[in-house]
Amino acid sequence: MNARKKINKATRVTFHLDSAVPIPPGRVVRIVEGDGTLDVHVRKHEAKPELIAELNVLHAQILGAEEGWGQEWADGAAADRADEPAENLEIADVYWRIARPGELPRRSLCTPLERKGRFAWVIRPGAATPQLCREMTAYLRRITGDGLWRQRWGGKPPRT
Repeated sequence: MNARKKINKATRVTFHLDSAVPIPPGRVVRIVEGDGTLDVHVRKHEAKPELIAELNVLHAQILGAEEGWGQEWADGAAADRADEPAENLEIADVYWRIARPGELPRRSLCTPLERKGRFAWVIRPGAATPQLCREMTAYLRRITGDGLWRQRWGGKPPRT
């Protein structure tokens, strides 16, 4: 029997710094998904608390108010499905990178830069470690690149 799949129109992404959720040795971040939710658990000292707060505000706007992305979810989906190796379907290209000098507004620790099929989280130097940026990019390659989360343009639902 096939699991029923759906696209969650409104979703919640929440970043947590130094949470009680175990992060595997040698790793600095762990993602746990639920039906309409994604929790990003970051190891202490890998990001500034102010960056975590800013990411939460921006994700609430992009995912909630603007409905810019939809989560594909199936009954019985695993909370750790983002830990599975990427299938390299390249449906979308989403990544974290460190900002170049003068690229960010003075008071911002991060900013999203988006165009169809591509989304960069540009992070101020020193706000996150390079390892956190690499691990978030690997997670995003799986989540968005393999279509677990899909970009929504012009209010249209993503293709399934």
